[in-house]
Amino acid sequence: MTTEEYKNLPVVKYLNYIRIKNKYMNNITSLILLSTSKWPVIHNVDDEDNNKVNNEPLQTDNFKIIDISDNSIIINSHGNWQNPHNVNIQFKYDKLFVKGFVEDLEVKESIPDNILYEIFGFATISGNTQSIGGF
Repeated sequence: MTTEEYKNLPVVKYLNYIRIKNKYMNNITSLILLSTSKWPVIHNVDDEDNNKVNNEPLQTDNFKIIDISDNSIIINSHGNWQNPHNVNIQFKYDKLFVKGFVEDLEVKESIPDNILYEIFGFATISGNTQSIGGF
C-alpha cells in the first residue's frame, strides 16, 4: 500500500484529526492509546508466587504497528516482563475500541517507521508513554 493510500483510510484520517486537535501528542503510541477505549488487561502469573495471578494493563514498552486497514489497526505490544500480544483496534462510529487481543509470541513484521512518519507526521513510534494504566 502506498503512503497516499494509507492516508486515505478512515482510521488514519481519524487519528490524524485527533493528532491535529491535540497538539500535545508527540508520538504514535500516545495517539493510539489515548484515542482507544477498553485497553486490554492481561493476566500474568506472579514469578514469586505461582498461585497468584496479576491483572494489569498491557504495557507499551515494546509497541509496533503490524497492519492498518480501512477501519482497523493491528498492533503488537508488551512490557519488558509481559508476553507480546496482538491487539485488534477497530474504528466505528468515530471511535476507536479494542475488538480483541491475543498473546502472540511469533515475531511479526511491522509497518516501517518511515512509512508511519509519512502517514502520521511523527518522528517517533513511542515516547515516554509506558502504560495505559494511569488512564
